[in-house]
Amino acid sequence: LVYPCLVVQYMGQAAALCSNRRGIDNPFFQAVPGELVWPMTILAVLAAIIASQAMISGLFSLLTQAHAFKLVPRLLVLHTNPDQRGQVYIPEANWALCSACLAITIAFKSSSRLAGAYGIT
Repeated sequence: LVYPCLVVQYMGQAAALCSNRRGIDNPFFQAVPGELVWPMTILAVLAAIIASQAMISGLFSLLTQAHAFKLVPRLLVLHTNPDQRGQVYIPEANWALCSACLAITIAFKSSSRLAGAYGIT
């Protein structure tokens, strides 16, 4: 359900940019009325936080499966909540994500170059 909605949203944004060229410089802020810029910015930040949490959970699940198949060495797994088995902290995974983020940030040097890697600019 999400994918078709995302495609329709991108098509609508592309059509709006084709009809109004001044929005090309900053399509996010041109897509919403002025009084909704702050609520939309807060929503975008919350979406980024949720996406980062999903990435961390995905990496932890991937490491769990890799360990089950004996593809990675034993890692320190700290259970943060004794009542819930799924709430874990793996320090090596967090440091790997931190290192990867820092390496990407240093390699691209600017957000416009990173956006170019995605084909946005």
